[in-house]
Amino acid sequence: MGNTALKFNAKILMVIFAMFLGLCIASAIAVVTARVPGAGSKGMVLVVQVLQNGIAFFLPAVLCAWLFTRRPWHDLRYDVAPTWTAVAVVVAMYVVSIPAMNYLVDWNAHISFPAGMSGVEHTLRHYEDVAQQATTGLLKGNSLPMMLAMVMVVGVITAIGEETFFRGSLLGLCIDRPINRHVAVIGIGVLFSAFHMQFFGFVPRMVLGMWLGYLMVWTRSLWVPIMAHALNNSMVVIAYYLAEHGLLQLEVFNKLGVPAAGHFPVLALCSALAVVALCVWAGRLLDRQPA
Repeated sequence: MGNTALKFNAKILMVIFAMFLGLCIASAIAVVTARVPGAGSKGMVLVVQVLQNGIAFFLPAVLCAWLFTRRPWHDLRYDVAPTWTAVAVVVAMYVVSIPAMNYLVDWNAHISFPAGMSGVEHTLRHYEDVAQQATTGLLKGNSLPMMLAMVMVVGVITAIGEETFFRGSLLGLCIDRPINRHVAVIGIGVLFSAFHMQFFGFVPRMVLGMWLGYLMVWTRSLWVPIMAHALNNSMVVIAYYLAEHGLLQLEVFNKLGVPAAGHFPVLALCSALAVVALCVWAGRLLDRQPA
């Protein structure tokens, strides 16, 4: 193994170690704040989420970048502004992909384990149900100011933290080395999904991670995947708010592309084909580096 490969492996391990150290610190903060009066309020939950996101993702990525190079913001791809073309591609992809992603989410959620692993399936579903209940409780019953605060935290700040770590730091290190960029994008996408520890949402989150990775690779700008990530998260918050005010039928929106039992997913298939075509077109349009 050459000296360059050793340095690359050491950097990857250092970034991951820094993230796990940050997670430990963030977990300790969560435990401490849970004992503070009013810890269960939505405002306090958002404050804790901001701290956890910054300590577990943003700071480890930035600190490691400062150690690795004299141009940390350049290496994290923060110094390249997004183009209007990239913004349009992000919005178009989000709209076009809704039926296909809804179908993928539904398919992944209904995966059944073999009979001998029913205990494992029950445990995994229990943990995900608990997490979903907590998320739903956070998203429901919000005033307009609280909804906007949710968009800022769950949408924007979460996107900045996670994208700085997964795409800016990890993927940035990979594509700066002689590693096949497709392998890097897919690998980081798998890691991104695995980190969320939700088996019954693993595949759609992995696909999302891969899309975010290609956006960064094509544009060389971290702001583009940040925008795409923030849009994806924010729309969930906004959809709940609109549904509670009678402006959106959430069940209909979430089932768009999911066929009735026994029916072929025509809309989801059309959406998936459109997504593939848009990806091919976007790659040629946005790609700033040779294949």
